[in-house]
Amino acid sequence: MEEGLKLAATLCHLVSGTKYSDMQYGWRVPENTLSVVVREVCQAIYDEYADEVMAASSTPDGWRQLAGGFYNRYPHCVAAIDGKHVAIRKPPLSGSLYYNYKGFFSIILLAIVDSDYEFVWCDVGGRYDTKGKRG
Repeated sequence: MEEGLKLAATLCHLVSGTKYSDMQYGWRVPENTLSVVVREVCQAIYDEYADEVMAASSTPDGWRQLAGGFYNRYPHCVAAIDGKHVAIRKPPLSGSLYYNYKGFFSIILLAIVDSDYEFVWCDVGGRYDTKGKRG
């Protein structure tokens, strides 16, 4: 599969949330290949840009600066956070762990952006146990 086609298919899936089984006909690529391609492209994007683009502040002053950017542009707002259910196949032996209220299996994509619409932090598929520890 050509590089540009891989990126286009991945972006289409991430933006629309379309299932691989529905995408395979429009892209003329089998769904099992699409699932591998999307995973590889997302990993490549992360490897290339994680340190540069998604460097969340670790100090209170950094978070104040983020809030200040929002306050100047959007009064009474200090940040923007949003999440999305990304459809997945049921992982083996997972029971209902990944089954959501919308009626399908998914992982959660959660992101924080700054006032210039740039990613500051994101988490994909974070799960926590009852004691607040990441699982």
